[in-house]
Amino acid sequence: MAKSISVFGLGAMGLVLAEVFLKKGYKTTVWNRSPEKAKDLVANGAHLATTVAEGLEASDLIVVCLLNHEAVNTTIKQALPSLKGRTVVNLTNGTSDHAREMSALVIAQGGRYIHGGIMGVPPMVAAGVAFLIYSGPLEVYQSVEQDIALLGTPRHLDAEVGTASLYDLALLSGMYGLFTGFIHAVSLVRSQPGKDKKDINVSEFVNTLLVPWLSHMNEYTKILADQIDADDYSSKSARIVMQIPAIDNIVQQSKANGISPEPIAAIQKLFILANDRGFGNDDLSQLVNHNDAKEN
Repeated sequence: MAKSISVFGLGAMGLVLAEVFLKKGYKTTVWNRSPEKAKDLVANGAHLATTVAEGLEASDLIVVCLLNHEAVNTTIKQALPSLKGRTVVNLTNGTSDHAREMSALVIAQGGRYIHGGIMGVPPMVAAGVAFLIYSGPLEVYQSVEQDIALLGTPRHLDAEVGTASLYDLALLSGMYGLFTGFIHAVSLVRSQPGKDKKDINVSEFVNTLLVPWLSHMNEYTKILADQIDADDYSSKSARIVMQIPAIDNIVQQSKANGISPEPIAAIQKLFILANDRGFGNDDLSQLVNHNDAKEN
C-alpha cells in the first residue's frame, strides 16, 4: 500500500475521499482551486499543496476528483513534468474519450493511469458502502487496489481505459431514468382534479405503491437482460403491442391534467418504432435493437 497520497479536488466527494485516506493513516496532501476548503483537513493533519506541481510531487499515488474533464485537463497541464513516475487514479465523471485523452497525456509524461467511477454519494463513501468501477491496465490497477479499496468495493472492468466511464454513464442513465419515472408518477398523482397538491400524501403513494411496484419491475430487468444475451425476444408477458395503448393513455392523461408528457415520450417513440418494424409481438427487450441515434 502507498501510505501517502495526493488528492486533487475538494468538492463534496473530494473532501470525503481525502478524509478516508487521512483517517486510515495516509500522509495526505490535498490541492484545491479554492484552498479555504482544505481548512478542516489541514487541522486534522493533511498538507495543503499551494501549487499543482507540489501536489503531484508529494506522492506517487494521485487521486483526482474534480468537477469535469475540462477542470482536470486545465489543472494537470499546469505541471506536466511532475507526472513522471506517478500513478493517477482519475475519478472525475466524463466520457470514454475524456478518459482516453487523459490517459494518453499522463502516459506521455512517464506516468501511469487508470480511470474510475464512484457509484455512490459522499455519505456512502464515508461509510464504506459505495462501490467503484475502474478500467485501465490490470497491472496498474492491481498495484493500487489495496489503496483504492478503502473508498469502497472496487471492480476492475477492462484494460481499455474508457470502459469505466462508459459503464459509469450507463449506470447513471439507469438512475436518472428511475428518477424521471418517479417525478412523472408523482406529478400525475398530485394532479388529481379537485384536490389541492398539499392534500396528496406523496410519501404514502411512494412507500406503499410505487416502491413495491418498481421493486418487482427491477427484478424483471434481469429477465430482459437474459433475453438480450440470448438474442431471443419472444414475449413472456410484456408484448410491445400490448404496452402501446397504456403508454398512449399515460400521455393523454398527462396532457389532460396539465403535466408534461415529455418524460414518457422517448420510450413511447421506441415502442411505436419497434411495432412499426414488425416486432410488436416481441417482449420489450426488443427495444434495445431500435435505440439507434439515426432513428431517434
